[in-house]
Amino acid sequence: MSSNDNELFKYTVINANTLISADPVRLGGIFCASSVGTVTIYDGTSAAGTVVVSAFTPVTGVNYAFPAMLKNGCYIACSGAPSITVFWN
Repeated sequence: MSSNDNELFKYTVINANTLISADPVRLGGIFCASSVGTVTIYDGTSAAGTVVVSAFTPVTGVNYAFPAMLKNGCYIACSGAPSITVFWN
């Protein structure tokens, strides 16, 4: 079995509000390494974008699958300081 770059995701580790990309993004999911606070995902370059996933409290050690295409970029807002890894392409 082989794979190509279209099947793989980049990753970004964050613990604060972060612009993942200003370009269209294929979101794969989020892994929570440390659960403190909430996470909100936006289709856009800031919290003024369209809410894709409303604020939720991630649980430590859980991988959340969010298979979505965000056309205007991906911005993730964190309250508190959760340690999460965002998988995207």
